[in-house]
Amino acid sequence: MSTSRRQFLAGLAAAAAACQHPAALQSIPDAVIDPAGPIRLGWRWVPGVRMTFRTLIHRDVGPVTWTRAEDWQYTARTLDSSGIAALDGRLVGFGASVSADGHALEEDKLDHARDAARRATPDSVSVSIRLSGPIVSCSARGFGLSLPHRMLAIHFPAEPLRVGDAWDEDGLARAFAPILPLDVDVATLTSARLSGVEPSGDAWRATIDHHARLGIGEVGPGVTVEGTTTWDTGLGAIRSRKLHARWDPDATTRGAPAGGLRVEMTRLGGV
Repeated sequence: MSTSRRQFLAGLAAAAAACQHPAALQSIPDAVIDPAGPIRLGWRWVPGVRMTFRTLIHRDVGPVTWTRAEDWQYTARTLDSSGIAALDGRLVGFGASVSADGHALEEDKLDHARDAARRATPDSVSVSIRLSGPIVSCSARGFGLSLPHRMLAIHFPAEPLRVGDAWDEDGLARAFAPILPLDVDVATLTSARLSGVEPSGDAWRATIDHHARLGIGEVGPGVTVEGTTTWDTGLGAIRSRKLHARWDPDATTRGAPAGGLRVEMTRLGGV
């Protein structure tokens, strides 16, 4: 199916869903965008839309790097009148690896670590997400298990954006908050900036830069998260995200630097 035909069918489905849910109509961004003017960004999760995302999570602890890969296929089941889509997620791919000083772990030890990680990963998940970006609920519990799904969260403002515009964006803060202890006051500073828009087929691709810091109190240690998202306006979806979370100042684990967490998300295929 050609790109233009796929976009036509996606737009047709969006229009049909909006007719059934009038209040959700304003939440679905325009498909035709003037690159010289402001653009409105948001998801296009209308019933029946299916997207698959691959998330790579690299955890660096001193010389050791743990890598986990998960492919999740999400299908939009419903879209309510307030613009909240209910997604059914299914795990369709999984992998894990461990390396030390750039050398992979012995295969028998790696198999044991991979099998243990796979047993702890659920086969399905339920996610509710607003078309404007925030995650409303996620059935996966705990930081590690929920992170691939919370990577879908990116909070867009209701008003259209121009290149260079910045806004408060707490999606990353919510995704990484479980790293910190539950019994402390967390101060957050978050921002996103539309850094560029360029042609991509029949639509446009937006680039968004992110910065977030979650600190223990106003002056205590914390976690800094920085990265970039590319957004396909025609599909109304993330194309890719690359984020890096690090302790600030760096902590230690058994005498070695605690390092950080590198997360990459890529959409596989289209609708």
